[in-house]
Amino acid sequence: MKTFLKNTLGVLLAAIAGSTLAQPQYNPYYRSHRDASFDSLFSRMTDYGWLFLTDNPASRIAPDTFIVRYASNLGLSKDYKLKAVKEETETPEGMTVAMRHQLFQLHYKNIPVEGNEFSLHSIENVLKTAHGRIVAELDIDVSGAIDTVVALQIALDERRLSQENFDGNILPNGSLILARKDEHFLKESYRLAWVFDLKSEKIQEPFRVYVDARTGNILKKEPLFMNCFAESHRQRTQGKYPKAGLNAHAPWLPP
Repeated sequence: MKTFLKNTLGVLLAAIAGSTLAQPQYNPYYRSHRDASFDSLFSRMTDYGWLFLTDNPASRIAPDTFIVRYASNLGLSKDYKLKAVKEETETPEGMTVAMRHQLFQLHYKNIPVEGNEFSLHSIENVLKTAHGRIVAELDIDVSGAIDTVVALQIALDERRLSQENFDGNILPNGSLILARKDEHFLKESYRLAWVFDLKSEKIQEPFRVYVDARTGNILKKEPLFMNCFAESHRQRTQGKYPKAGLNAHAPWLPP
């Protein structure tokens, strides 16, 4: 078992090392605020959010206690909360033990933070790997956003759409999130925004449109109809996990 796990980690680390040059900027809190006790738990900590626990007895931590115990090391202040999104278990071919994968979405002042997910990968209730991005020290006022009706009209005007363009004339609902204005994962990259998925059978070019909830300006827009290569790139850069499962994006086992 130990040999298998070491070989698996070796392949995974090599894959990560080969892709780091293309990664957007991100500063993990635990890299800039070093804690010897926390650091000793891991055989490897990367600048891109990968944490590999050692085989030492002190590193035998149950996944359900890891986030609570080391919240401050991960950059989770009182305004932050990781909310469970998804959980899967699997027993890979040739193994007799089950692997557990847990995915969490970061919320700041109860607002989802775009691209900030965190995953835990464990075997027999012992955490083996953690991965994700948590942008620490956000200082954003989430009150006083423009009305969702106003924001929707701005998004519709930008795409030159009206109520008649939607199935049953039913307009899409918006979601208030902390969205990134650029590709990076830095605290200055985030803005309070309304996001709308403008799509229907009548719309040839569906888009996701982000409206700055303070200024009413278009923050960014993304096509919703993308080929597999574009979708793969979006998932890598934003830290999203495909619907196919946790293992498809942040694998415990390499693809």
